[in-house]
Amino acid sequence: MTKAEQKPQEPEKVKVRLENLTFYYGGYKSITDVSMEFFERKVTAIIGPSGCGKSTLIKSINRISEINNDIRVDGKVLLDNKNVYDRDIDLVDLRRRVGMVFQRPNPFPISIYDNVVFGPRLYGVNDKKKLDEIVQYSLTKSALWNEVRERLNQSAIGLSGGQQQRLCIARALAVDPEVLLMDEPCSALDPTATARIEELIEDLKKYYTIVIVTHNMQQAARVSDYTGFLLNGQLIEYNITTELFTTPEEKVTEDYITGRFG
Repeated sequence: MTKAEQKPQEPEKVKVRLENLTFYYGGYKSITDVSMEFFERKVTAIIGPSGCGKSTLIKSINRISEINNDIRVDGKVLLDNKNVYDRDIDLVDLRRRVGMVFQRPNPFPISIYDNVVFGPRLYGVNDKKKLDEIVQYSLTKSALWNEVRERLNQSAIGLSGGQQQRLCIARALAVDPEVLLMDEPCSALDPTATARIEELIEDLKKYYTIVIVTHNMQQAARVSDYTGFLLNGQLIEYNITTELFTTPEEKVTEDYITGRFG
């Protein structure tokens, strides 16, 4: 073995850190004292039963839960060591840096092209050549370019469900985010479309930090590097995915991933 081969790997960089995060909707406590880390260019899956706070947890990262909700947050959500709940945070910039893909595809009822450039235009990009480059880049990264390149001016509503979801991913990528949040992105898709999204996630983690909420244990095991198990708003266990699924430390974690929960 050469000295180069013996060289230890660089430690993984923490992109997002939750420190004692407690999250309230009005008087209801949805998340309780959660601390965990999301590593740069890795996929972290959040698993747990319905209503356990998974979606709330990831939405706390880009503060999208504040839209139409009375919320209160204790603790910290650190993005590159800066608390996103500090008073000087620019929410528009935060949501550019931390993109979101939702459970059901939600393309705008406009052309495929205009869907992708919606964000860049919002941020002041109006040069046609630059927008064309963004469209090709984003659709290529979302594995959709070859399927839609001849019909960019057609309505996005005419795409299949799987294509619509990949378009929504392209729309998120178009503003050059650093973190991509995915809230059960395959739950409304058939197995073929789900497989395409999972392949896409594997490719996208080369460029982005990805956090995915999923109720599908097999999916979490396939796509993620790390997994956190949430129950009743509390983080029960968090570990490298292979270790959590093969040798969980908590009995309740084992019961959940093996289908004996409850």
